[in-house]
Formats: sequence, structure tokens, C-alpha cells
Amino acid sequence: MPVSALAFALALLTGILFSMRARAANLSNAVRPRVGCRNQPASKWDLKMRKLHIKIDFVIIVIGIGCLIDTVVFGLIAPLIPIHATELGADDVQLGLLFAAYGITATVLMIPFGILSDKIGRIPIVICGNFAGIGVLLYANANSIPALMICRTIQGASAALTWVSSFALIADLYPPSERGQKMGIAGIFEGVGYIIGPATAGGLAKIGGYSSPFFFSTALTLVVSFLSVIAFRKIWSVGARRASSWMEYKRIFLNRSILVTCVLTVIISATWGFLEAFYPKYLSSTFAYDSMTTGILFTIAMVVYAIGRIVFGTLSDRIGRKPILIAGMVIAAIIMPFLFKANGFVTAAIGLATIFMAITLTYSVVFPLIFDTVTSLRLKGEPYGAASGAMNIAWTAGFAIGPLSAGYIIELSNLNTLCIIYAVVFILCALLGFFLVDEPSARD
Repeated sequence: MPVSALAFALALLTGILFSMRARAANLSNAVRPRVGCRNQPASKWDLKMRKLHIKIDFVIIVIGIGCLIDTVVFGLIAPLIPIHATELGADDVQLGLLFAAYGITATVLMIPFGILSDKIGRIPIVICGNFAGIGVLLYANANSIPALMICRTIQGASAALTWVSSFALIADLYPPSERGQKMGIAGIFEGVGYIIGPATAGGLAKIGGYSSPFFFSTALTLVVSFLSVIAFRKIWSVGARRASSWMEYKRIFLNRSILVTCVLTVIISATWGFLEAFYPKYLSSTFAYDSMTTGILFTIAMVVYAIGRIVFGTLSDRIGRKPILIAGMVIAAIIMPFLFKANGFVTAAIGLATIFMAITLTYSVVFPLIFDTVTSLRLKGEPYGAASGAMNIAWTAGFAIGPLSAGYIIELSNLNTLCIIYAVVFILCALLGFFLVDEPSARD
């Protein structure tokens, strides 16, 4: 482990040095990264953004690749850690803590890192997050439960740095009228990562042993880390923000639309979490499907998710976020009572694809919607980082709540009762979205 730790320390130091360079550039070129509004004359920043349009698009691709690598690494690690931890003598409680360490760390750090990105800029946070992701190398020589716990904690911190600042950076770069599409582009990469991660893990481990997936992940992370430096080299000042006051943060965290959107995100994330935990078991017990068949079904669902992110995100730029948000909730309410009543592969595939389409409808618009709301508040510092942190906490909280609550309800009753409860909750969520979410009237 000392060699891996040294390599991780050097990589993190490199990220900090690049971040210091970004910070210095921000201080010397402090500008507000806003694309001009419809009724305002073009500023020097607007003209600069037009000249850098291709570069900004390249940044979106790099952010997307970062999401891809993060989800691939997550998928690579998830199948291997339980086996390795069990070989090291971990009991069920320790195994649960290992998996919880990632989510707990990310949840605790989301808002602090988001606020930090509001203070010092997005780019230093993104770059540090990318380089901190090289901490996955530590897994290769983690030969004790405490060492694995440290690895999971570092991975959670890296995810918090990357996810909070990346989507806030997109909000900085693009006006509301383009955010759905641009965040959808990043979502495509995320969906692809969910597809190829678990499949790659088994093959690499079989060919090169337990450590090979982690060396492969480290190589991928290094590539995207240096690629991010290249992508951001001409737009260091994009992350330069005016410091927001705590009163502005209070206006964000207590804003009704943002709070309701976060609640809806918890529900949709909980649905994803409980499906990952219980749908494979249902397929196995009902149809005796093996892991390969189950994997194919979830791959179909992830393809729907990846394509839907760009399609529904772009559509929301044209017709608004709220109709798509409510449509996702209504479709989920309709399909849930029938989800665990499939009579074969085709109906199972249709059901799973439909529920993930509903998830995608909602998830494609929640980030653009809260960023639009922050823009409409006309806060001095435009603290997108804090808003992104709140939304990411809602997503990770849902992933934890979903399997736990589902297991408890199934223990007391059965799957059909759980699905009916979810259907009722989705109807209530659609009503909440309709009456309590205020979409900004003008997406300039």
C-alpha cells in the first residue's frame, strides 16, 4: 500500500498545483461568467464566450467524460469490494459500513464543497476532484477492513468534489435556454458508464486478478484529469465568483421550488435504489434468470436513461422543465403497480425501460430547474454550487432511503404493497410539482 499511497499523494499534489494556478488566474481576471440576457447589450464576457464557443463545448465533453469515468469506476468497484472484504473477514455490519462510507462521505461534503466552489471557483474544485479520483489506486493494496474504509471515504470525497462543481460549471457557462441540453450531454456519458462499469469489472478481474480493475481505473482517471486541465486552460476565470452572503444561501435553501424539487429527487432516486436492490432478486425467483439475463435487462434500461437524458433535457429547453417533471411522476405512478407482474423477458424489459424513462424524465430537468431558479433570484454571487450540493444530497439520500424502506415494507407486507405505495407517492409528487414548483417564466 505505501507505493499506491505515494502515487495518490503525488497525483493529488498535482491537482492542487493546477488548482492554485486556476485560483491565481481567477484573482487576476475576476469576471462574472454570465452569458448575456436577452434584453441586455453584449458584454465583453459575452463576446469572449462566443469566441470560445467550441472550447466550451469541449469542456462539456470533458465534464461528460468525467461523469463517465466516475460511474465506470463505481461500477468496477461495486462487484469486487464485497468479495474482497469477505475474504478479509468482514461481517455483514462491516460490509454495510463499507458501502455506506462512500455515500455518507459524499453527502456530508456536498454542500461544503458546493459553497467552496462559489467562493473560489468551479475549476479548482473540478480539477482537485478529478485528481483525487486517482485514490482508487489504493484499493489495489488495501489488505484490511480499515484500509478499505479509507479507500471508500476518499472515493466519496472525490465524487463530492466532481459532481457538485461539474454541473454548477455548466450553469456558469450556459444560459437557462441551453442548460437542459448541455446537462443532457453529460448525462449520456453517465448512462454509458453505468452500462460498461460492472461488465468491465468481471472481465478485468478474470484476466489480471483483483488489482487489475483498479489500475485500469487509475489510468482512466489520470487521462480525464489531464484532459480537464487542457480543456480549462483558456477559461480559468469562468469559475471566479463573487462571494455570496449567508443570507443568499438561506434564500436558496429555503426556496419553496428548490425544496420541493429536492423532495421529488429523493423519491425518484429512492425508486432507482430499490429497483437495483430488489428487481434482480424478483427476476431470479420468478423466472430463474441468471446474472447475464438480468444484466441485459438493466442494460436496456440504462440505454433508455442515456438517450433520454439528452432528448428530455433538450425538450425542456423548449417547452419548460415543469411539464416534463410532472410527466415523469405520472408515468411512474401508472407503471409501478404492474412492474413486478411481468410474464416473461419482453414484459420485464418493457416495464423496466418504462420506469427508467420516468426516472429520466424527472432527473433530466431537476438540475436545470434549480439552476434556473437560482438565476431568477438574481443573487449577487449566483451560488450554483450550493444549489448543486443540495440537489446531490437529495439524490444520494434517496439511494440510501430506497432500499432500506423497501426492505422494511416488504418484510411487513409484500412487493405489491410496496408498488402501490410508490404509485400513491408519485401521484402526490405530481401534485406537489404542479402546485408548489414555480418555473421561472423567462429562460433567457
